[in-house]
Amino acid sequence: MKFLNVFIITIISVLLFACGDSRGADKEEFAAAWAEEMGDDSAETGACVADAMSDALDDDAWALVMFEVRDDQEGGEAYVAENELVAEDFEEQFESALMSAMEGCAPEAG
Repeated sequence: MKFLNVFIITIISVLLFACGDSRGADKEEFAAAWAEEMGDDSAETGACVADAMSDALDDDAWALVMFEVRDDQEGGEAYVAENELVAEDFEEQFESALMSAMEGCAPEAG
């Protein structure tokens, strides 16, 4: 019986860990960069934009966004080359994701 309890707890722990947000740390970094760029009072908006952008972008596009956030142009170029991507192919995806995020995350006019 003890083994069964340990087994069940282990399985539940693995499932909870596996279901976590793999982009969570990136989204926090994105939100902090957004707040720094836009002003201290926009931290909540930055978190919203980070969530919306993350949801709208595929893994390669998100990786390229994070290279931009980190101001790592060389890393971004290396990522594009290593993965045989065409950076220009992502421009429309970025634009669409950002416009959608800005519309959905704009502070309500009071």
